[in-house]
Amino acid sequence: MSDRPGRSFSSTSRHRSSMEYGSDPVKDRHRDFARHLVEQLARHRVGDAFDRLIIAAEPRMLGYIREFLDPRLAAVVADEIPKDFVKLPHARLVEAITASTSIVP
Repeated sequence: MSDRPGRSFSSTSRHRSSMEYGSDPVKDRHRDFARHLVEQLARHRVGDAFDRLIIAAEPRMLGYIREFLDPRLAAVVADEIPKDFVKLPHARLVEAITASTSIVP
């Protein structure tokens, strides 16, 4: 599947028309990633790996993550940071996250 819809011939004439996907493949991949991430977090939460959680994610991804959080995991979310830190150098990451939240590490 490509990211752009294709074209198809009509079965009753020579006209061509564009085809529309029933879903957005990129959005589907992002939602699948968010679901997998939340499953992993829930598994670690059951194992008492953490007792509070700060989620930092690009705003759209943060929405997908919220969609899959169950109430038990949502209860330990201490803060959410709707920012994209992906291109930030590792040396500045902790500083940027600390500046973006009121939670003291």
